[in-house]
Amino acid sequence: MADPDDNYFARVLAYGPDPLLAADLLPQPLASEMLPEATEPVLPIDPEPVRQIFSGQSADYSGLDAMTQMVPASSIGVGKSGAFFLLPLPSGMTPESLELFGFWTYEFRLGHVTKWSTAQGRYGRPLRVTGIQHPSPHLICAVNRRAEGIQASAPYANTVYNGQRVYDFLAGDPQTRIWFMLYAQVLQADAASYRNVLLTHKLGATLRNPDINPAPNPQHSFNRDPIAGVTFAQSAIKDFLKVLGLPASTPLSVLAIEVLPGPLRLEPAGPAGAVTKSAAADAPTSVREQEDPLGANLGLRRILRTSPLTAVPEIC
Repeated sequence: MADPDDNYFARVLAYGPDPLLAADLLPQPLASEMLPEATEPVLPIDPEPVRQIFSGQSADYSGLDAMTQMVPASSIGVGKSGAFFLLPLPSGMTPESLELFGFWTYEFRLGHVTKWSTAQGRYGRPLRVTGIQHPSPHLICAVNRRAEGIQASAPYANTVYNGQRVYDFLAGDPQTRIWFMLYAQVLQADAASYRNVLLTHKLGATLRNPDINPAPNPQHSFNRDPIAGVTFAQSAIKDFLKVLGLPASTPLSVLAIEVLPGPLRLEPAGPAGAVTKSAAADAPTSVREQEDPLGANLGLRRILRTSPLTAVPEIC
């Protein structure tokens, strides 16, 4: 960007939920069964069929609020300032909004910021980019320690469409899998710092609502998002530490990793060739349960997000 009085602008054209996060969003053979195409809005600026301009008039910022200014990124070791720009979150979104699990279509333009300009002359030609993803909401791992072992839990990714969450437990959701990694913090031989040593990892199980009367909602109404949980038995933890020659008092921590689903085997059912929810959801289940995407099959599946390393509390 040669002119310092100009800047890059962006605006949202469309949004779509991630089709891998819910059975209702999985690909269908008929276009009528898929989500409708989004209607992309035109640039909301004054058409200005007639405009009177006179000498000495005050600054005109017509159309400046039609798009969002991007933020120049400061240079830190690589590149120069003004060469990279940050895209702010869409209006009304927070870093924890469920819409951030989806994909966005953006329009980018170069436009005048400080120079006098009419609305029609403010922006240059558009660049339309599809499939943009903002950083996903944070994955938080909750850890509890009891005499029988360590319990950990974390929420699954739960996307939304038109303000409603797209989640159906009866159709096989959640589609992602959450693995829990158990680490030991070991002091280096030179005592300079601690190192995280992986003891073991386990696949989390989807936690159902407790069996109470009246019968609970099968859609996990007790929480906004479905929850995955796991238990590391205390006896097994002692064995892992003993093999490594570590004392039983070694500090421990847990990390949660959410992995996108494996191969989707969509098999037509019925004369119309439609794919039922159960077929779409159950087809990859056995394959996913047998895989170890964070061990022997590392690199086979895409990691959606990772939680911070959470310390295991002491037993009260």
